Amino acid sequence: MVGDHVHWFMTEDCNLDCSYCFKHGFQYRPDEGRNIQLAYTLAGSGVKRVTLGGGEPTLVKNLTDVIGILKKTIYT
Repeated sequence: MVGDHVHWFMTEDCNLDCSYCFKHGFQYRPDEGRNIQLAYTLAGSGVKRVTLGGGEPTLVKNLTDVIGILKKTIYT
């Protein structure tokens, strides 16, 4: 079961090196196909809010596609 709010750790990639960052312990490389699949899964799950985080989610290549899927189904 998915709760009302999901925090999606999209990538460990980041263009900064902040001393307080927790991402250094994670080993995750996004796959564009899996991102789309997960966006559809979340969209159909009844979740009410998704927070995109990571390292820096704007570095994810298909971020606009993911946001479009979530916005169309969750935030309308």
